Amino acid sequence: SFPSPTWSGGAVLLCLFLGVTVFTPLANSLLWWLVGALSGAVMYYANGHVGYGAGLVLAIYTGSLWPLLLQRLAQHSIGRSIFTLVWVFIWLIVACVWVSAYNFVPVGGTYTRERTDILLAVTLCLIGLGACVPSSSSVDTKKVDDRSPKQAKRLPLLSRKSLSPRSKQALFLVVLVGLGGIALRHFSYKPELWTQKHKVSDTEFTAAIWTVHFGLDNNGLNSFENIADFVNSTGADVIGLLETDVSKPFLGSIDMAMYVGEKLGMYSDHGPATHRHSWGCLLLSKYPIVKSSHYLLPSPHGKLLQRIESALLVLTYAESCWFTLSFCL
Repeated sequence: SFPSPTWSGGAVLLCLFLGVTVFTPLANSLLWWLVGALSGAVMYYANGHVGYGAGLVLAIYTGSLWPLLLQRLAQHSIGRSIFTLVWVFIWLIVACVWVSAYNFVPVGGTYTRERTDILLAVTLCLIGLGACVPSSSSVDTKKVDDRSPKQAKRLPLLSRKSLSPRSKQALFLVVLVGLGGIALRHFSYKPELWTQKHKVSDTEFTAAIWTVHFGLDNNGLNSFENIADFVNSTGADVIGLLETDVSKPFLGSIDMAMYVGEKLGMYSDHGPATHRHSWGCLLLSKYPIVKSSHYLLPSPHGKLLQRIESALLVLTYAESCWFTLSFCL
């Protein structure tokens, strides 16, 4: 079993808040960075609850960095710093594509093929440099520390070593609002099976397959809503969507399987995770998915491909039927 997407998201929010409010004094510690790096590695290589638990530790570490890094940002040229941050972010996003589409990029494919681990390591090392290496700032932080409490209250948030009580209270309210939204979504959402009347006969079922190209339209914008509407118009019982994704940052880290499945009231199953260096395949079914196996298919001259083998409980027959969905070139 895997963590629930709703309640596990609330735990991540709490861990971020815990990092900001409790663990900020450790932000520039090399040992604390090692804890964050180790948790990132475990999150990447482990599955299920173990990987999720490591992700919670990484969330605490990430939250603890915010005050320190924002303080250092305020001590330097804002424009130059933001410009550098944006360019580093863009190259990391491009690298997210290179590790999977290595055979379809003009340069770097040979070196970036299936190396998401290297991408994660580079990101953590850059974080370590920003947090652990002393800042050569023109601001005299000793003078800032020697100011009276009344003077310190007038200092901007970014010039302090830790958050003020008011800032912590404001963040706590934000977390409460977030947790309230998660709870509201959890209790208000009631999944219902697809009730559209589409069958010609009770002894038949219909199937469809579609390459959705990551859920982007011709303008490069999210088109999950349009995908759901089109899939609904087909009236198919079992649908395979190819070139899907559930975690890439350039798609907003939106889980396409959950979004489309809940929109249509269908059961969903995504193949091997996209951090396994492949674009995904997604199975949508009107019938309950009682068993599913995921496979990565080797492709020496292209990108890794995927296959899903699922047993669906077809209610008409009251027995399981096996379906296979493959993404291949």
